[in-house]
Amino acid sequence: AFSMTSNVWVEMFQTAGFATDCQRMHRPDGPSRLWRGCFPGWERSMSWTDDVERARWFASRREHAGRGLLVTTVAQPKAVLARFVHARSESEWVLDPSWIDEIEVVDGEVLVGAE
Repeated sequence: AFSMTSNVWVEMFQTAGFATDCQRMHRPDGPSRLWRGCFPGWERSMSWTDDVERARWFASRREHAGRGLLVTTVAQPKAVLARFVHARSESEWVLDPSWIDEIEVVDGEVLVGAE
């Protein structure tokens, strides 16, 4: 099976320009606090959210076997490739991982089923 690396995805997003599923939305003009729920080792990735509870949900998914992480970053406008708010009823921010400066681990052991 063919799997595209994040470098390929970033190049495609950069070629297309800022992408969104909401006509009124534009690339942010200032820094944005974002969150990510992930498995250890996947902190620096492309998919983020501005909804901390959604990120906590991702961190507590069963496949993380109780070892999910809740992380946060402040994304600069140049890092934001896309924003999707209507797809899957989420507020997804797509970032270029090479432009993510600092990532802070907020919760290092999000338990499966945690509130």
